[in-house]
Amino acid sequence: MEEQRPSAGRIVHYVLTEGTHKGEHRPAIVVRCEDPDSRKVDLQVFHLGAQDGITANPLIVFGVRFQADAAEPRSWHWPERV
Repeated sequence: MEEQRPSAGRIVHYVLTEGTHKGEHRPAIVVRCEDPDSRKVDLQVFHLGAQDGITANPLIVFGVRFQADAAEPRSWHWPERV
């Protein structure tokens, strides 16, 4: 089976780097793929604003790297299957 590749419009999970919920995952939409082979993307992140301790609205992050184990802040991964 071929491995998934990011593309504009896909929904992924972003690991928060700041605020009261640092390290938690939030949904994000891929805005641009810098390099699909390296899976480095730009994202628009959906967060809970003041409840997450984040004032940027919208929160846009650039050059975010893929991390399959979803542990590293400022990384993205595919949503977990539930």
